[in-house]
Amino acid sequence: MLHPLPQLLFGEYRRRILDLLLLNPERSLHVREIARLTDTSPGTLHKELAKLGLR
Repeated sequence: MLHPLPQLLFGEYRRRILDLLLLNPERSLHVREIARLTDTSPGTLHKELAKLGLR
């Protein structure tokens, strides 16, 4: 069974975060707003942003 590439490469939280950031490059978002929009806890979001080198 074939899976879409993003599902193979990234976990659910990271996909949500990347979707929001990459599909809305013109938006400036605060960390808590990103957490709310992606249904991610602020702590998890901080960890994911650090892994991506964005925090």
